[in-house]
Amino acid sequence: MMRFRMITFDATGTLIKVRNSVGYHYARITEQYGITPDEKLLNDNFRTAFKKQRASHPNFGKGNITPKQWWGGVLKETFQLAECPLDQKRFVEINDTVYEYSKTAQMWEVYPEVKEVLTSLNKSGVCLGVLSDNDERLIEMFRNLDLASHFAFLLPSVYADSGKSGGCLFRLALGRLQLPASDAVHVGDSYDDDYKSAQKVGVHPILIDRDETLRQEYPHLGKDNLITDLTELQRIISMS
Repeated sequence: MMRFRMITFDATGTLIKVRNSVGYHYARITEQYGITPDEKLLNDNFRTAFKKQRASHPNFGKGNITPKQWWGGVLKETFQLAECPLDQKRFVEINDTVYEYSKTAQMWEVYPEVKEVLTSLNKSGVCLGVLSDNDERLIEMFRNLDLASHFAFLLPSVYADSGKSGGCLFRLALGRLQLPASDAVHVGDSYDDDYKSAQKVGVHPILIDRDETLRQEYPHLGKDNLITDLTELQRIISMS
């Protein structure tokens, strides 16, 4: 018997990951336009550009700019920081290509155990959903990765007023099933965006630590709140 009636998952770092690196894909795409940037510099500076854009325009610029413009800002800043600035014509062309490419299975891969675990959970009757700080491409991305059919709903943050940290996505998910927070679990790889945000609204939080670095950073987390992959989930959600 299941202890919970709904399980929600973060996307990136929990269910899926970027193949190779963002810098790798940026470099391969721009090579098609005769530009040969340093892949490592692109990857290192992508993180800086992403954090800057997220701070300046939360939730992918909702209400101010489109997600495509938002990601375009990340792209332009990444190349500038990598000492490979793009002229306006090339920038528009490359941004169009990257935006569409980022929905494909060429960009993403599913962690090895994920589909087997999701199939088992589907058979148990528990409701599964995805809550992700993401734009609307998340839905097509999950279809392309053959993951969408496992979930009752996919909620990217652009469909809400704020991301996971504001609690809005969790409340939307609970409202869909008319469930109390105590009947739900959320699994994610960010202590702030996933663990603490779920905990604040009363949802049971589980932090996934795939590279086993978070265990040292958050030693207070017990065995019911920290896993290294999704195969350990059954132990927590099953009724003892």
